[in-house]
Parts: sequence; C-alpha cells; structure tokens
Amino acid sequence: MPKSHNQVLAPIALTVAIGLVAIQVLPSVADQLSSHASKQEITVLTPETITSGNSPQTPSPTPSPTLNQREFSPKITYLKTASPTTPAEILVSDVFVVKTPSALRVDPRATNTTFNSIALGGSEFSIFCLNSTSLTFSISSNPNILIEGNGTTQLRIAGTSSDILNAITSGQGIVLHSSKAIANSAFYVKVGALTKAGLSKTLCEKAPVTKEVFVAPLGIDLNTVKSSINMAKK
Repeated sequence: MPKSHNQVLAPIALTVAIGLVAIQVLPSVADQLSSHASKQEITVLTPETITSGNSPQTPSPTPSPTLNQREFSPKITYLKTASPTTPAEILVSDVFVVKTPSALRVDPRATNTTFNSIALGGSEFSIFCLNSTSLTFSISSNPNILIEGNGTTQLRIAGTSSDILNAITSGQGIVLHSSKAIANSAFYVKVGALTKAGLSKTLCEKAPVTKEVFVAPLGIDLNTVKSSINMAKK
C-alpha cells in the first residue's frame, strides 16, 4: 500500500527539527564546558618553574641580625705615658718630699767630708743636683742610676727616687773635696720630680726644691790647749 504524502514528510520534518535543536543547544553547551574548564587552573611542575620560584616554596629561616662592629666596639681610653723618645720633664707634685741637713760639721783641718744623709720620696723618678764654687763632688759608680759631672763642681744624679736614695745613703755617699780646709764653705742641692730619668742641665735649673748646705767646723780651734790629766796613783 503506497505511503501518503504526509507520512513521507513526517520523518523528514522530525529530522530537521532535531537538527535545529542540536544547532542551537550544542554551542551553548560547548560554551559552558569551555567556561568551566577555564576556571580550573592546573599547575604543572617542571624544572623551569621550580628554578624560577613559581612552585610553592618552603619558607627559609630568617637570618640572624649581624652586629654593627662600630656600634658595639668598646671605647678604650689609654693613659698618657712618656714615650721612649720624649725627653724627661720636671713633674709638679704636691707629695714630693726632700729633706737634707742644713749643715755638715767637720774637723776644721779636714779637706773632705761625706754627704750621706737625705730623705727623698713621693715620685717614681727624680733628679738630684749639687753645685759649688769651691767644692768638687764624687760618688761611686752605680749601674742603677745616671751620673754626670762626677769629680766636678756640678754633679747630677738621676734615676728612680729609691735608687738615688740608696746610692747616697749607703757607703760613703757623696764625697766633698776641697783644695784647702773644707770648713766654712757651702754648696747647693737642687732636687725635682721627673716624668722619667734624665740628666739635662736644664732639669737641674728648673728643679723646684733648692737647699743650701753649710760645711761648718766642729767648734774646736787649732790653738785649743788640752789640760793634762794626772794619772798618778794616790
């Protein structure tokens, strides 16, 4: 039995309708799938991304703060001391002590005597000077002190105060000589504290302590007559 005209067109119309629906629906579905896919980020780790720092990294430890050497360096103040090349200078001191006798008593006929009684202290270094117009001075050599003018009318001694004191007060000390009777003469002693040992003549001139010492006779006279003593038994 032959198909009618409507029966032939019906399948064709259905096919066309399905095609139209597919054409309209499929692009929309594709857009949604593409939009959904673009929202998902996929990270692929490669050597390049790891090296460039794009990969998640473990936090590195915070470096310890470095000390500022200039800020933390202690400030040190050094005491001023005399340089080996710096010349000796007179040192002003309120505790410097010098004591000498004001007179030496001698036999009127003597031509020499000793000077070995002094007190000296209050300074590490000192200079001890003697001068006279009529007397000469001599002292035994001593490796612990500096000596200049030995055997002349101007004697200078320098060193530590203790060594000078020992040199003068031990043994004969300083010997005074005269070409005639030494009584009724005089000499000067100048003493000063020093920053270091030195024998400059200028130091003696600037020494603040000056003592005049007289050489006086004992009080006997060459014409003194001694009374006789009777030793006879009674």
